[in-house]
Amino acid sequence: MSKGPEGYSLSNGGDNEDDSLPGIREVLQSFGLEVRQAANLLVVITTTGGAQPIAAGMDYEDWPEVIGTIAGDDTVLIICPDTEQATQLKKRIDDYIG
Repeated sequence: MSKGPEGYSLSNGGDNEDDSLPGIREVLQSFGLEVRQAANLLVVITTTGGAQPIAAGMDYEDWPEVIGTIAGDDTVLIICPDTEQATQLKKRIDDYIG
């Protein structure tokens, strides 16, 4: 995935685009630095330019703990239905980041 004037796009134009997309674990390992919780909200601190791929990956996963995401340049806000689900998701993200 690369960032250009038109936004984010896949780096290669292969025929099997689904096979070339990284999973959320890979994206979080590559760009995620830290996750913080505030009640039912999670804030993922990322490398510069890493927020969009993480937010897109979260949205693509369609996890029940994620109502929605908002991404900046180096921060992703994840909205969860409640504190309990946010805590569960935080643990999963922490494991993925390493």
